Amino acid sequence: MTDKNFEAHVKQTKGCTIRNDNGRLQFEAKWRKSSTDKYQRRYNSYEPTIENLLKGVEWRERTIEALKLGTAVPAAGAADKCFSITEAYNQADNDKWSKNDSNWRTIATHHGWSAVQWFTKGNPERKIDTVTYSDIIEYRNDLDNRREGRVKHGVKEKLSKGTINKYLRCLESMLKVSVKHGRFSADATKQIPEIPFYKENKSANTRRCFEFDFDPETKEIIRDEEGEFYQWCVSYGEQYLELKKLVQLGMYTGIRIGAILKLKVSDINFRRGTISIRKEIDKTDLARVIKISPVVRDVLKYFVNNRVGKQPLIVSRIDAILNREKKVGSFQWNHSKVDRYFKKIKTRMGLEDDVDFTFHSTRHTAITRLLENGTPIHLVKAWAGHTNISTTENYITTNVSHVDQLSNRLLEHPASIVNSKQLETEAETTAPLLVGRG
Repeated sequence: MTDKNFEAHVKQTKGCTIRNDNGRLQFEAKWRKSSTDKYQRRYNSYEPTIENLLKGVEWRERTIEALKLGTAVPAAGAADKCFSITEAYNQADNDKWSKNDSNWRTIATHHGWSAVQWFTKGNPERKIDTVTYSDIIEYRNDLDNRREGRVKHGVKEKLSKGTINKYLRCLESMLKVSVKHGRFSADATKQIPEIPFYKENKSANTRRCFEFDFDPETKEIIRDEEGEFYQWCVSYGEQYLELKKLVQLGMYTGIRIGAILKLKVSDINFRRGTISIRKEIDKTDLARVIKISPVVRDVLKYFVNNRVGKQPLIVSRIDAILNREKKVGSFQWNHSKVDRYFKKIKTRMGLEDDVDFTFHSTRHTAITRLLENGTPIHLVKAWAGHTNISTTENYITTNVSHVDQLSNRLLEHPASIVNSKQLETEAETTAPLLVGRG
C-alpha cells in the first residue's frame, strides 16, 4: 500500500491524524454530556501501520464508551505485563495530563513526548523498566544543552533548571503511572529509579506581592505596582480591562485563578454579600465563604451580567475574536490566556525577567496585606483556605510590618505597664550614680 493510500485511510478515520513532529498516528477520543459542558479528551498514539490504525479505532470506541459510562478508561498498552515507554506516555496522558484544564495540559504532553523521543532512539518499543538512573542523568544533561528557552537578544536561551525539572516530573509521572497500573515491570521487585531533580536556588521571598512603598513623612508614593498594572490595562483596550477586573478579584479576595475560573453564578450571593468557594474547585479542598467588598461587588456584577444558576461566572462580555470562540459567541478566558495577557502587562512594567511576578501574586498580596494590618493569623488562615497555619506563618517573613511593632505591643500589656514603669524609675535613680563613678 502506498503512502498516499495510507494517508487517505487516515483522513477517512474519525478522530485520527498523523503527527507532524514524529509521523505517528494520533487518536483523540472526546465526549461531553451536553453542549454547555467541556469535552473530556483522551489521546493515544501508534506507529503508522494499517494494523495500528484498526487498533486505534478500537481503542477510541472503547474509550468514548468508558467516558460516557464514567468507568475506567481502557489502558492504551498491549497485553504485555510491562508498558513500553510510549504506552507509559499514553497512560500518563490519559490518567493525568489530559484531565488538567490549565496550560499544563499542553506543556506536560510536550515534555512527556520529549522523554519518549529521547529514550526510544533506535528502539521504538523500548520497555519502561529499562530506564535507569544513569539514563536519566544523560537525559538531564541533554536538556541542559538544549536552546529551547526564552528568546533574548534574538537568541534562544538554555532551559532553566526549573524548566528541566518540569521535563523530569513528566518522566516521573510516566514511571509512577506504570507502577499504578501494575505495568512497570514483569519483575515485581523492581522499583522505579530515583529522579535527579535539580535543586533550584529560589530567592528568599518567592511569595512575590504587588509592591507598594511611600515616604511616611511626605506621603509621596514611591512604588505602586498595583496602580501601574491597572494603568497599563486601561491603555490596551477591552480584553485588558477584563484582565484588570480579574486581577482585582484575585487581589481583594485572595482566590486562586483556578478557582476564579471555576466559580458558578450560583456561588455569588449579593443579598448576603458572600462568595462561596466550593471544596471541589480549590486547591486545598476546603470549602469557605468570603465576604464581598465594594470593589469585588462591582467586578462580580460585571461578570454576572444578569445570568443565573450553574452557569460559569467568568464569561467575557467581549465579542469573539478567534474562530473557535465564535461558537460560544464571546472572547473566552482560561489559564493560558490569563498568563499570556498578564505577561504582556508585566513586560510593559519592565518586569519581564521577574519570574515570581504572576497572577498568583494577587493572592500573596491579599494575604500579606491582611497580616501587615494586624489581622490575627488564625483568621487569615481561615480566610485564605490554608490547611495548616504554618503555611500562613510563612507570610510573616514577607514585609509584614506589624511584626516589627510587637515589641511595643508587648509593653501595652497591664503587667508590662506596671513593671516597665518600675524599671524606668530604677533607671532614673541609678543613672546619676553611674555617671558619678566615671
